[in-house]
Amino acid sequence: MKQSDKNPYGAYILYNSLADYFPGATINSYRKPPYNVLTEAHAPGKNTSAYFLLAPKLNLSKQDINELLRFVKSGNYIFIASLNPGKLLLDTLQLKTTFYQALQKDSTVINFTNPALRRNGGYTFTKYTIDDSFTWINKKDSATVLGITQQNTSPNFVQFRMGKGALFIHAAPLCFSNHFMLTGDNADYVNKAVSHIPSNIQTVYWDEYYKLGREGAATPLRVLLSNFWTRWALRIALLLMLTYILFGMKRKQRIIPILKPLENKSLSFAETVAALYYNRKENELIVRKKMNFLTEFIRQRYALSTNKPDDAFVETLARKSNVNNELISAIFSRAEHLQLTATDEALVAFNKQLEQFYQQAKA
Repeated sequence: MKQSDKNPYGAYILYNSLADYFPGATINSYRKPPYNVLTEAHAPGKNTSAYFLLAPKLNLSKQDINELLRFVKSGNYIFIASLNPGKLLLDTLQLKTTFYQALQKDSTVINFTNPALRRNGGYTFTKYTIDDSFTWINKKDSATVLGITQQNTSPNFVQFRMGKGALFIHAAPLCFSNHFMLTGDNADYVNKAVSHIPSNIQTVYWDEYYKLGREGAATPLRVLLSNFWTRWALRIALLLMLTYILFGMKRKQRIIPILKPLENKSLSFAETVAALYYNRKENELIVRKKMNFLTEFIRQRYALSTNKPDDAFVETLARKSNVNNELISAIFSRAEHLQLTATDEALVAFNKQLEQFYQQAKA
């Protein structure tokens, strides 16, 4: 029974007639639960309003019902028409519903209880469509039966007085459909039913939420949040996930000690040993160590025997290492002399020759 539906069971005619029923009233439709509409859009005490909820099935939450009852008690009106108003609402109003089938007739007849509104012969419509009624009303002190089904005189239209306002509930929503209003003089029934709400109200809230759902995409999360048990299951799951993340962050944030890489102490050791020899003035020993290192270098790199450093050796080494003959001969001849006696100056000059040899050999 959407406001824009022009099909037989839509509510296009009724919605567009609201401006005639309530001249000067602001009329708005909402695809939100009543709780959201009344807490966000309604200004309590500033104007008299009416809330229309017409749907085959309503699933009002406890929050919706509580907010709607506050809305009525403050001097406003609610008009509900539904085949299945929901157990929670029926229990709150202390009502029970049933479906009566007129097996022997082709149509159903409904009427008002007020003699001023009752019509001779009643209002007729196709059978099995408007046969729903209320079989038990407990709050008889605050409830008033406004309409009945003439087959068994069961009430199908009831008013509840609450505070300064009233709640109207109808068991046959098809009475307000396009097809019903266009059949015979049935539009008169709708006019009289709606006339129970004062025509001087200033705001009309029309519910589309229970026909189309919430405005926007119906996400899986919204479905979960609409149910009490799944809503709490989702909250518990999120809480456990948050706890797990917090403990995980605490474990990962512990300071990890920085392990320094092992230092290569070979150079330091060599410098220490050299300084030891130099400080003790053992120049001859330093020369012998340097020559041992040189001959080992020649053997490994050039595969030459260093046992006999004669002219042939010098010539071969010069060819392989690209170091001139004079420098090689000078190194070996000076080394032989310095291993017997070596001054600091001679040792420094000898070391320069060795460095020159290594540079040329590596180049």
